[in-house]
Amino acid sequence: MSFHINQALHLPGPLYLAIAETVQRAINLSELLPGDRLPTHREMAEQLNVDVGTITRAYAELKRRGLIAGEVGRGSFVRQQKLQAPDTLGLATSERIIDLSHNFPSTSPQNPELREMAEVLRGQFDLAALMSFQADVGHPLHRAETARWLANYGVTAAPSDIVLTAGAQHALLLALQATTEAGDVVLTENHTYYGAISACTMLGRTVQGVDMDEQGLLPEALDVACRRTGAKVLYCMPTLQNPTTATMGLERRAAVAAVCERHEVTIIEDDVYSFLLPEPLPALWSLAPQRTIYLSSLSKIVGPGLRFGFVVAPRQWQGRIAAALRSTTLMAPALMGELSTRLMRDGAMARMAAARREQAEERQRWAQKLLPKDRNRSHPNAFHIWLKTGPAWSSEAFAAAAREHGVGVAAGSLFSVDPARRENAVRICISAAQDREALNDALDTLNRLLDDGPLVGRSIV
Repeated sequence: MSFHINQALHLPGPLYLAIAETVQRAINLSELLPGDRLPTHREMAEQLNVDVGTITRAYAELKRRGLIAGEVGRGSFVRQQKLQAPDTLGLATSERIIDLSHNFPSTSPQNPELREMAEVLRGQFDLAALMSFQADVGHPLHRAETARWLANYGVTAAPSDIVLTAGAQHALLLALQATTEAGDVVLTENHTYYGAISACTMLGRTVQGVDMDEQGLLPEALDVACRRTGAKVLYCMPTLQNPTTATMGLERRAAVAAVCERHEVTIIEDDVYSFLLPEPLPALWSLAPQRTIYLSSLSKIVGPGLRFGFVVAPRQWQGRIAAALRSTTLMAPALMGELSTRLMRDGAMARMAAARREQAEERQRWAQKLLPKDRNRSHPNAFHIWLKTGPAWSSEAFAAAAREHGVGVAAGSLFSVDPARRENAVRICISAAQDREALNDALDTLNRLLDDGPLVGRSIV
């Protein structure tokens, strides 16, 4: 035990509550981390010299508080604690704020590719058919068009292997719901997409971080985590990882797939950014198709208002994913499917993707001229930058100070799976700025905060 459970014997009140309070304090102080296994009821009872019933009541109280989860035969594990969402959420209190906290491209009227959507919307729709009940996994024609689209990225799936969803976040929720049970451990990068952490928390899954480098997951660390936790599901983002921009090379992808094959781990591959690369890398799905659930969407190309995503799944998971879909949205959104697949079919979606890629490359060039190179981790094609704030700034304090100065960024702690190994960093979504002037102003502000240190942040509160 990495904390002093015997302290519970000296606290006032019912003993089972004292034990629960002692464990909760250890979790709050990061003496116990998400994924850590607690002693069995009998082991804990013997250590404290109390009856097993007292420990059972204490663990039940901890479960009621959402602090631990467990199953018969597996034990009890510390759960990932709920995190707060980014402060801005696009609803800034100041009208002058430049919000770079959310990773979607600017949708200002100056972006000419949006006219493609307007042209499609003027077309004729069979609204009666689209508004009627559809197959839960999506209209066959929409699935076929999606299969043709995915082939551009090396994902050669049959239409019958595709499930259409209301965006990639919905697809992720369905994949987690299908492949895991309450209390299960889900492995992921040590810094990972906030939406994955929140989805696991909502479903009662425990997130366990795996060490990474500039190419993402370290295969050796993944192997150790698989053996230590017994986890059977890995969520990861191999291309332009959110928030660090880490991108796995082909050799790294093959090594990660091999570890998962060895431990019989199902991979949930989030590939929403692959369209930004000039030459897409092979998806993990193409390396391990019987072990990988591939998901993506079109929102990063068009905008978050287009809620259309897709899952490519091995046959053994398709039924459970379809059942999870029925329990959330009943069926795939047919009107969104019709709009999206028309954009695919006439080439407009490909033109939009190319425009977004060009915009991302241009903004990265601008940003690299302004930000200190030794402090930022980026990729020439990414929508975002992982900016290290240094030891003087915690990520939360820097994000708060930036907000007070009119710039929204996402604190690195939002993406941290292991509180004990958080980086002092923030994610900057350079794609979200309306134009070059706004981006330059925001980055100048962040540079001043880096140079002047936390005292500036305190002086304006």
